[in-house]
Amino acid sequence: MELQFAQSTLSPSSHLTATGDLIIRRVDEREVLVAARLFRAGEVIFTFDHATWRAGRNAVTVDDARGRPVYDPLLARVARVASAGAPNCRADFDLMALISSRRIHAGESLTLERPAQDRRPEALA
Repeated sequence: MELQFAQSTLSPSSHLTATGDLIIRRVDEREVLVAARLFRAGEVIFTFDHATWRAGRNAVTVDDARGRPVYDPLLARVARVASAGAPNCRADFDLMALISSRRIHAGESLTLERPAQDRRPEALA
């Protein structure tokens, strides 16, 4: 997926960058992905074209099904919420894609469930 960027200033602390069906919104030094159109439940939002597995977790990694931290530049911009916050996306590592868990409206931030802090990753085979 090739990304086309177009920038416009909204305020001194935020801006939007368009990436086709997604918008990267910058607020106070943090970038968050926002839907630019309606996504249906179960729809692929984007694929992890540049995913790499990391040695340790941090704020921009997501755990795969085996608990190993994965970094992808777009996935890193999906906001994390507690499970009670009802995330609207899930990372599918069989498809290597971000999938909508429910209907996501244009202008809505993409969210993933925040991982449990005590989860230990499985060893690489």
